[in-house]
Amino acid sequence: LAFRNPNDLYVGMLKSRTVADNLVDRFELRKVYDKSTVTDARKKLVGYTKIASGRDGIITIEFEDKDPGRAAAVTNGYIEEFYKLTSSLAITEASHRRLFFENQLKQAREQLARSEFSLRQSIDSKGLAGIDVQSRAVLEPSAQLRAQITLREVQLDALRIFATDDHPDAKRLRHETASMKRELMKLEGGDGAVGEPTASQAGLENLRRFKEAKFLERLTELLAQQFEAAKIDEAKDISIVQVLDRAVAPEKKSAPRRSRTRRASSAIGKAGCPV
Repeated sequence: LAFRNPNDLYVGMLKSRTVADNLVDRFELRKVYDKSTVTDARKKLVGYTKIASGRDGIITIEFEDKDPGRAAAVTNGYIEEFYKLTSSLAITEASHRRLFFENQLKQAREQLARSEFSLRQSIDSKGLAGIDVQSRAVLEPSAQLRAQITLREVQLDALRIFATDDHPDAKRLRHETASMKRELMKLEGGDGAVGEPTASQAGLENLRRFKEAKFLERLTELLAQQFEAAKIDEAKDISIVQVLDRAVAPEKKSAPRRSRTRRASSAIGKAGCPV
């Protein structure tokens, strides 16, 4: 869905069933409202809650309850559950990139662990045949270049979430990838084997597993750098909301009805908004 105002998205998230159900469980509202189901308790919670976005960019949350302490706690609970929800969802371009690279990094680390285990098994059974200083010197540049190529392919996939293939960055990444692939072919002798050192069958198996492990090791390092950069960008995103006023226990009744006599309110706004 497209929102003209980001606050519309935040209000929608605050009003979501996920947030409401978490609050029902957290504050045992089925017992409070004497309801047997989460659905019925959620309806009562929603009925006592008012969430609105003002023209000044500030979102206000009001909640009524006969217990002033619970009124404040539930109101602040909305904000806390909102933050939990935003940490698990990608709501900005920066958070999309953070989640994307986080998943890619997790996969690369799992592959690296399997590859290193496979290499250790090969060395245990075949010895260090083929893995000498000269062989390492030949294979490591190739593994490094493969990692750079794969990184650019991953970056291109991340870019496609928000941009078309005509985007300048997409064109740049494709050009760099093609250039590096040509360089890799020259480095490996055209077929990925001619440029490698000669060795026995056992040595070749060790070399193949060593080369894969070095590739995944370097790729993991590069993806970790991308992930950290994406986290920094996400933290700097101006659309991240901050709490302006936390709810406190109300001192006066908000209505004469005994069922909901106390109202607590809180406010949140985008970072940088005047308070």
